[in-house]
Amino acid sequence: MESLVGSFWFDLFINISVLTTCVMLAIDDASVEKGSNKEHVIDNVNLALTCIFTFEAGLRIAAHGMDYFDSQWNCLDFFIVIISLASIPLSASGLDGVKGFRAARALRPLRLISHNVQLQLVLNTIGDVWILILILILILILILIL
Repeated sequence: MESLVGSFWFDLFINISVLTTCVMLAIDDASVEKGSNKEHVIDNVNLALTCIFTFEAGLRIAAHGMDYFDSQWNCLDFFIVIISLASIPLSASGLDGVKGFRAARALRPLRLISHNVQLQLVLNTIGDVWILILILILILILILIL
């Protein structure tokens, strides 16, 4: 199981799925009419992607056990999967207050981070030095103003 979830092809498939999510987010906007064919396609693709990501999380948990949750990035992935799963019955209910769950799909591109160690390193480093970056930006603004 561990050889499967650690394979190049598995990661490639998941990354392509995440990129497909990005495309779907770009297509899904306020102009999509309720009940239109475009809305049905978007909903069906998002359902398929949710199934793919749920299956991926299950495989990774099966392969790594509870060690899967040692990584904050995996915890983020799992949270996004749970939100996506919760949005399915809520979206089908037609309630007005569930648009926030649909908007949570915007978090899916963050999953690319969990599959890219170099990007994790960059973001972790930025997180560690964000206050220094903020001070540098303020100094540059002051220099430009004066």
